[in-house]
Amino acid sequence: GNRQAMFDKFDNSCGLRNLPIVFSYTGIRTEGSKLLINCSITAKKDISKDPKMVIRIERCRNKENLDTCEPFHVYSASSYCTTTSTFAGGFVKSFVPEWKCPITKGVYRATNAELDTMAFFMFPVETWYWKVVANILDSDTDKVLMCVTAEMHMKRIA
Repeated sequence: GNRQAMFDKFDNSCGLRNLPIVFSYTGIRTEGSKLLINCSITAKKDISKDPKMVIRIERCRNKENLDTCEPFHVYSASSYCTTTSTFAGGFVKSFVPEWKCPITKGVYRATNAELDTMAFFMFPVETWYWKVVANILDSDTDKVLMCVTAEMHMKRIA
C-alpha cells in the first residue's frame, strides 16, 4: 500500500521570540508521495544577504519517549537561495507574491504548495517517529531568522 506522512506537531518559532520570518500553515493534505500545503510566510523585514540553511532530521523509536531519538541526517547549505531554488523550486513558486531572494518584507501566501516526499520514502521509515528542525540563519551572525519544527509518523494507507 501507499505511505502517508501524518503530522503530529508543528511549531513555527522553536521557542524563540520575534523571529524576522515566520512560516505558518493552515492546512496540509497528502496525495501519493506529495504533501500539499496551504501556508504563508511573513517576512517582518528585508533580508538582503543570502542566509544559510540547516535541516536536522532525527528518528525516534517512540513518539511518547523522545529520549529514544537519534540523529538521522543533517543537511546544511551556505546558500539558502540556491538550495531552495534547486530542491524546492515548485514549492516556492507557489507563493503569491513570488517568494524569492533577496527576501523582502511582506506576507506571502500559497495554496496547495507541493513538497515531494518520494526521496524520504526510500528509507525504511514506517517504524520510526520523525522530528525535523529547519533553520534559516543569518550568514554573518548565525542568528536564527526562521525556524520550523515538525514531528510526524508514517502510516500505510490502503
